[in-house]
Amino acid sequence: MENFISTDEDFVEFKQSDPYDRITVVEHIYYQIFGEDATDISIGFERSLTSKDEQFYERRKIATESWSDIDTGWLDHTGMIIIVNREGRFLQQHPTTEEQEEAAKKILEVSFDGINALVIPPKENLRCTPIDTSNMKIRSRYGVTRFMLYALPK
Repeated sequence: MENFISTDEDFVEFKQSDPYDRITVVEHIYYQIFGEDATDISIGFERSLTSKDEQFYERRKIATESWSDIDTGWLDHTGMIIIVNREGRFLQQHPTTEEQEEAAKKILEVSFDGINALVIPPKENLRCTPIDTSNMKIRSRYGVTRFMLYALPK
């Protein structure tokens, strides 16, 4: 089987024996209608990176109700962005109804070129491969929302 390294313009062929950095994704999503068996949607892939020995960028961040840029740190070319909404993960075992209602409002919005495109509800995440991160922005629909940002090299 042939392998390729993704570039902006084309795919560059390389041999399996060549050393390469990679991203591997394995996801399982279960969809269940009440009273029926769950359906497992399994998704997985591996992507070779064009960069070598480059550290990924990881930061705990907060979003306010104002739009702000997605910061990818020192990465000039980002191969993948992962945003995890950290709200709704309670330290105590049984959060109050008020705490649950407050957390449910902490939805993140992500825009591309000024177009509101995606939402990330509490406890959920977004994984995407943007063409250009300079036009990505993020905000909270309500108050201040805590999130984790991971930027992986291309």
